[in-house]
Amino acid sequence: MFRKIKNFLRKDPEFLDLNPGHESLRKVIVWRVIVTLLSTCIAYFFLRELTSSLQLVLIEGVIITIVHYIFEEYWESKYGGNNESCGSNRRT
Repeated sequence: MFRKIKNFLRKDPEFLDLNPGHESLRKVIVWRVIVTLLSTCIAYFFLRELTSSLQLVLIEGVIITIVHYIFEEYWESKYGGNNESCGSNRRT
């Protein structure tokens, strides 16, 4: 399955490239797929029921995505979107 996705993304490098020169959206989507699979496995390990595990992961995914968006918007408004204004990459 991962090989098919990888081959698809290689065939069309412009796919999901909303920010030319940046891999942000593609990276986020791939990360979300990985996290969803991992979360499902963890939930299944504890619940021992696939349906409940998927429901939990889907609800968690939606909530986390909304909270992440709100956090990003807040961060953008407070720090202007670049890491230099938060002090981690300042040159002296």
